[in-house]
Amino acid sequence: MKNWLYFAMAAFLSLGISSCSDEDYSSDLELLKFMEAASAAKLDSLTKAQDDLRQKQEALNKQQKELNKLQDELQKLQKQLENNGQDSTAVGKDQLLSEIKKLQAELSIKLDALAKAQEELQKLQGIEPGKNEGEYVDTTSAGSNPKCYDNPKWTSVAAKDDYAYTMTVTFTLPTQLKAKATADDMIAAFVGEECRGIAKMSHGVFLLDVIGTGEESKPVTFRYWNADNHYLYESLISIPFAIDFIYGVVDEPKMFNCIQK
Repeated sequence: MKNWLYFAMAAFLSLGISSCSDEDYSSDLELLKFMEAASAAKLDSLTKAQDDLRQKQEALNKQQKELNKLQDELQKLQKQLENNGQDSTAVGKDQLLSEIKKLQAELSIKLDALAKAQEELQKLQGIEPGKNEGEYVDTTSAGSNPKCYDNPKWTSVAAKDDYAYTMTVTFTLPTQLKAKATADDMIAAFVGEECRGIAKMSHGVFLLDVIGTGEESKPVTFRYWNADNHYLYESLISIPFAIDFIYGVVDEPKMFNCIQK
């Protein structure tokens, strides 16, 4: 009797499990298949995004190398102009100056292209643009509790001796930052950690005279400090130092696309 009851119960449970498998779990199986397909699609999309990101970064590195090469060419021409001195003819000087201006114009175009490439890279990294096209303020690195900085009291090295040359850079702030800008805000130029120029905002722009030796091996970077909220920002692009180079003017300043520190 006990053996019969045991086999009857086993058969009943087997039928029950089979029924559940055929009816209750079929929809779950379809859902799992759908989720698996969706995950595969997302993985493919992520792989493509990573490839795009890598290609953009490689293109960015290539553009930076081109800038460095252009800087070297400018320095050679400037040195040639200095070495010629009074021994060179007026025609020779004019030709050198013409070549220098041509290279500086090319440098400005390449810097704008680099800024554009940087914006595209930011988009691929999921960083939202500012309110207007071409404006970027990356606050992701600052986290939910951004660090506040006391007045950095930047002091530029003196424009004498080795620092006998200048270049000019004019920035305007993205809308997001301009809304909180004050008269005490500052943008400073740096070569390494050495301050090479400071400016406060005037008529909505920062006009910086950046000083250098004329044979700088490191690029110029820029930092912005907001006196109201004490936040610090760093420019996304760096600029090779080039004698008498003008990047942006008061009527057409360059955008200070940046990352919050």
